[in-house]
Amino acid sequence: MWNFLYWHKKWERNSRSSAAAGTGRARNIPPSLQHVQGEARRSSSSRKAQKEQRIMTTTICSLTHPVIFIFDHSSEEVEIPDYDESAGVSTTSSCISIGAIADVDGDITISLINEYPKTPSIEICDQVVATPNNTISVVTADDTKLLETNTNNKEARVRVLVNNRNHPDNITIVIT
Repeated sequence: MWNFLYWHKKWERNSRSSAAAGTGRARNIPPSLQHVQGEARRSSSSRKAQKEQRIMTTTICSLTHPVIFIFDHSSEEVEIPDYDESAGVSTTSSCISIGAIADVDGDITISLINEYPKTPSIEICDQVVATPNNTISVVTADDTKLLETNTNNKEARVRVLVNNRNHPDNITIVIT
């Protein structure tokens, strides 16, 4: 874990210095981080050719309030569910809330993918969510949009997989 954090900090410094120099993004992304930002760098034709690379987007962050929400952030017709800490997940027809770990306990990795992963995980939710504007977002309790992807329908099937039912630090969201 320390090695990953070392390379992540180094990559962030390189990204900032490259952006300040006007060169766009950093050129030397360490191999340990290529899976995190890989899809953002590939062209659409390359994405189709890389069928085994299922990650649409991934973020690593810390949460002040240990809950995230999944809904169409551009819609005004979202009903936020009351969060039930004992269940770990709460849903309405337009939103899913998921408990996670707080920032004092460490970082959390959140991934949006479009195919069910083959890695073992605990599925805590399988819900159809209304997406009136054909987008689905992962949002913090502070209304900060972490991830977003387009959907092709007015509703999307959302399955949430975690590594720990009570205090997950790795959340995978499968959108189909």
